[in-house]
Formats: sequence, structure tokens, C-alpha cells
Amino acid sequence: MKMSARIYTAAFTLLFLAANAFSQTPSDSVTITGGYVPELRAVEKIATRPEVVDTFSKKLKPTYDIRPRIVDFYYIPDTLSAARMKTEPLKKLRRFYVKLGFGNYLSPLAEVRMNSLRSKQFQYDVYYKYFASYGKKLFFGKNKPQYGYPGIQDHGGGANFSYMLKTHTLGVHAGYQSNQTHFYGYDASQPGLDTIDKKDIRQNYQKIDIALSFKNNRLWDSTRLITENYIRYYYLFDRYKASEHGLDIRSDWRKMVAGFFVGGALGVEYYSYRADTATGRSFRGGLVHIDPYIRAGKRIWDVQAGLNIAFGYDTLTKFYIAPNIRARVNAWKEHVVVYADLTGGAYRNTFDALRRGNPFIVSHVPVRNAYKPIDLLAGIRGKFAKNFYYNLGGGYEKVFNKAFYMTDTTRALGNYFTVAYDDLGTGKLFAELGYERGEVLRVGMRVNAYFLDPGNFAKAWYMPQYDATLSAMYNLRDKFIFKVDLFYLGDQFAPKYTLDPNTMVRNLEVVRLRNAIDLNIGAEYRYNKLLSFFIQGNNLAGFRYNRWLQYPTQGVSVQGGITLSF
Repeated sequence: MKMSARIYTAAFTLLFLAANAFSQTPSDSVTITGGYVPELRAVEKIATRPEVVDTFSKKLKPTYDIRPRIVDFYYIPDTLSAARMKTEPLKKLRRFYVKLGFGNYLSPLAEVRMNSLRSKQFQYDVYYKYFASYGKKLFFGKNKPQYGYPGIQDHGGGANFSYMLKTHTLGVHAGYQSNQTHFYGYDASQPGLDTIDKKDIRQNYQKIDIALSFKNNRLWDSTRLITENYIRYYYLFDRYKASEHGLDIRSDWRKMVAGFFVGGALGVEYYSYRADTATGRSFRGGLVHIDPYIRAGKRIWDVQAGLNIAFGYDTLTKFYIAPNIRARVNAWKEHVVVYADLTGGAYRNTFDALRRGNPFIVSHVPVRNAYKPIDLLAGIRGKFAKNFYYNLGGGYEKVFNKAFYMTDTTRALGNYFTVAYDDLGTGKLFAELGYERGEVLRVGMRVNAYFLDPGNFAKAWYMPQYDATLSAMYNLRDKFIFKVDLFYLGDQFAPKYTLDPNTMVRNLEVVRLRNAIDLNIGAEYRYNKLLSFFIQGNNLAGFRYNRWLQYPTQGVSVQGGITLSF
């Protein structure tokens, strides 16, 4: 009931208000435009801590970041001056060098040289050398042979020039040599032989040679094709109208391909030799070389494999082939290096090469191509105790058409030699030991043993079975320099032909040429950087041994002189 009374009371009130609203006059009307929104305004109170508020204040909005663990650090070092070599400065070069001397046996010597100083583009040197011995006859005492006039005179000069381009170097050489000797190998005290004049036994070889080369500056650059090219020509003639022309053209090339050096060589040799006018002999011929190879290596090993192929042409055309194999293994830090070479090839026995081997040959010797199908050399070498080095090894080689010197039986005096050819097999052993301490001290010794096996000859003529060399040099504070050379030459065998008066047949006699020791000692005193004095003694052991039958060497000889550098 109470609830109903409340409802009726609310409804009555609403109706009363509505009626009252419509009953008001227009001047008192009210227009409602929206709903009622109650709002509470802030009450301004006096703060307990009054402060002045600036209407232009700016609120700061701080930002925050996480710093990295590594703090940036910058350091710029001071500039260092360029390093300079103080302990080993570059030596000052001298443009001119002069050496003058004189010795017993009336032996003058002279050497003059002019060269360029340091340059990045070109180098040159011009030189001239002269040495002679005008000593009279070699006399060996009572009832011993007195040989003919043994004087010699060697002189010559030349020039070398090289110009460096951007990637290649051009080289030029020209030279002249004159070698005068005498056929003194006879007993000049015999009746009828004492009237022979030295002009009658004189021989004089003269040689002119020129060469031109063109090669890469960096010979083992793996990024490009490397080439070495040269052409050489010489003209040789003697007092008896014998002459020889020699031409040699060669081109070597190599290139890195897939980790290997692939290369080879192409060459042509041509020789024209005309003997003296009395016989009218002439020999023409030469060789064409084709030598391909491939090479590979790392830090401790290096191997090369290839072939040496040649075509020889003279009276007949022949084909030659030989291996070209080389191997190196650094077994232990340069202390033990094992090596082996198996090579060979063909070469020409020219008149120039034969007269340099024995200057007492006749002017109409036969010349031929020689063939070496095998040349084996193997051994072990290295360094130990910092300054010591060693080399031990051996090998074997076989040569067809090996040139041997024999007495010319057509000359009654027996003082001329000719050339004969035979095959030769040679086994060899060698040992080398040395010590080096910069430019202060050097000592080296080498011993060789040969096992000779000729094809048809009774002996390998004029070839020793043993030889040895001992060399030493000591530099005392670059003021005194001492040099010693000791040579040992083992027994040799020479053919000697004697005429049987009954049968008029020449019989062969094998003559043993005794072993010999040759001792040479030299000393130099450097007064200053421009002037020095020297003295040189040769064959101080006093052995007058025969290198060739009936040709003894000179005895003790001493020379002294001065050198100038400016």
C-alpha cells in the first residue's frame, strides 16, 4: 500500500509541473537547448608554501639510453721519422778504377775500368785488361831440356750497357780479345833447333763478340708471361788464317698456369769454321734446341720436369733427346737440403772452345757435335753452426764425341796438338766444406774424384783422377786483405808416339804426368779509400809440372803494384 501511495504522489507532481509550465506567459518562457551537465569548479586555496609560477616556463623532457659496454677510445700516435740504415750504409761508388803492376819473368799488368754510378734506369761499364810475360827460355839446369820462348800476351776490352724500361731490360755487350802464345814445347838446345826464332812459333787468337738481350725485370712474376731473349755473334781468327763465325739465338719463356710454371726454350746455333789455307778444310753446322718443361714447388720442395731436344746438322742431320729433371727438398730448415738433377743435351765442339781448352792446337782441327744423353748429379747440402756450409754428392755422365787432345804426329818437334774424339763415361764423387763470416773471413775446400772409362782410347788423355782446391780470404778491418789458394792436380796420362826406325811405324807410349801442387798467396794494403797496394805470388810451391806434354809451367812468380779508385 505504501508503495502505491508513492507512485501516485510522483505522478501527480509531474502533472502539476507540466500544467504550470504551459500556463505561463510568453515573456517568461525558457528555451532548453541541451541537457544539463553538472560541473564542479576547482576551489582556489592559499598554498601552504606559496611560490611564483612563471607562465613562460618550459618543461624539460629527459631522455634515457643504455650506454654500451665498450667505451669509444681514440688515439692518434705521433708521426715517426723515416728509418735510416746506420750500421750498413750504402757504400760510395767510384766511377774509375785503375790497377797497375809488374813482376818477374818481365810480367806487366794493367787494368782500367769506368762504370756508371747508381741509377734507376741505366748502367754501363767500359774496361780494358792487359797481361804479358816476356820471360826468356825456360832452362832446367845441366843436361835438361831448354825449351823455346814461352812468352804470352793477353789483352782486350769491352763495354756493357743496360737500360731498364717499365717492364723489361735491354742489354748490349761488345768486346774484343787478343791471346798471343808460343809453341815452346821442344828442346831448343838441340842442334838445328837453337836457331828457331820466336816469330816462327807464335800463335795469336783474336776474337770479336757482340750480344743483345731483352728480358723481363721480374723474372719470377707469376702474373705475366716471362721471357728472356738474346742473340750473340762472334768472329774468331788466328795467325794462320783459320777463322770461325758463331751465331746463337735463344728465347726462354715461362708462365704460371693453374699453380705450375709452364715454360720452355727455343734456340738456334750456327757455326762456320774454315781451317788454314794450307788444308782448306771447312766445317759448317749447328743445333736447333727445343726444351719444354713444367715446374712446381712449395716452401720446402721444388721440382722441374722436362726434355732437352735438339736437331744437329753438319755432314748429317741427327736427333738428340735427353731428360731435364731437377728436384730440391728442404728436409730440415736449410740445414739439410737433398737435391738431384738428371739432365743432358747436345753441344758443339767449336774451334773457339777447343783453343780455349788447349791453346797449342793446330789450326785445322776437326769439329763435331757432342751428345750427352745422361748427366746425373745428386747429393745433400746445407748449413750448420750458423756460418758453416757443406755439400756432399756424386753422379755419372756419359758423353759421345768427347774431344781429347793428342800430340800431332805430323809435326816432327811434337809441340803441336790436334783433336780426336771418343766416348767417355765418368763417375764422380765430391765433398765440399766451408766457413763464411760476412766479408771478414771465408774458407772453402773441395775435393773431387773421377772414375774415367773411355770407349777406345787406352786412357782419358789429360784428365786427372783427383783434384782439390783450398781457398781462404781474411779481411782485417778493411785495411789488410789476405788471400790463399792451394790447388792439387792428380796424375794425368798423355799419349806419346815414337817412330820405329826399322818399321817406320809410330808406336803409342802412355806417359804419366806426375801430380802437382800449386800455391798462390796474395796480400793487399788499403792506404785509404782511393789508394791501395798489392802483392801476388803464384806457384810458390815451386812445382814445374806439365799440364800438357812437353809444356812445363813457369816456376815461382811474384807481382806487385797499386790500385786507384776515384
